[in-house]
Amino acid sequence: MPNCTAHAGCTSSSAQYCASVANWGATGTCRTCSECAAWADAIDGVCPTACGSATTPTGVGASSPADFYNAFGYWSRVKTEGSSVIGTACLNTATEAMRTTSSYKKGRNSGCAPVFTKADTANRWCDVEQLTIRFPFQQCIASASNNYCGIAGKSVCIADKYYDCCPLQKDVVAGVAIAVGVALCIIQWAIYRSCYTKKLIKRIGTWSDPAIVAAAQKAALKHPKLSMRIRGSVPAPAPALEQP
Repeated sequence: MPNCTAHAGCTSSSAQYCASVANWGATGTCRTCSECAAWADAIDGVCPTACGSATTPTGVGASSPADFYNAFGYWSRVKTEGSSVIGTACLNTATEAMRTTSSYKKGRNSGCAPVFTKADTANRWCDVEQLTIRFPFQQCIASASNNYCGIAGKSVCIADKYYDCCPLQKDVVAGVAIAVGVALCIIQWAIYRSCYTKKLIKRIGTWSDPAIVAAAQKAALKHPKLSMRIRGSVPAPAPALEQP
């Protein structure tokens, strides 16, 4: 195998990486990607993303997301060794995966429901492509070509509740709440208006205030079917009041 100082120096094959060799210092040697996935000995500590298409998960049940969510030893290593090199989301995922043995039931890779929720990518959703180039899972570096090491998703979230992974979008919820409130006010006003109109027509012969009498006559003419149902006939318009 030729010597190298960076992954780009291994040009003989796209399925190679530059492996660190302890006695050579800054100089390494080009090796096959499967070795980087097995030993995680890249010269810069990160397997090249090109190795993803050259590796596949190994072992019994390697294609099951349950193995990934419940791999306590794997997540322990991520938590212990990755605090300074991987993002907050993957560290939080490692913490959750180590905290409970039922994490498979709480692991998600299908994203969040649209409109009302959004993925908390900064704190919860771990990018498995980026995670596995530093910490290969079951000798696999995640990529689309290997179905993300059998996980079937580019990013995952492990948490107690759905809304831990997918918090509500407060602005959308507030907008819906305001719209519902306005709609209820309109409905309430319509009910009040309907009751007021019915009362005007029903007691049309008992009002003494000229203004109310005029309003009752107007309501009866505007709603003839309602007036017929309440009183059996449509009363004639009230006579015009004489001007002094």
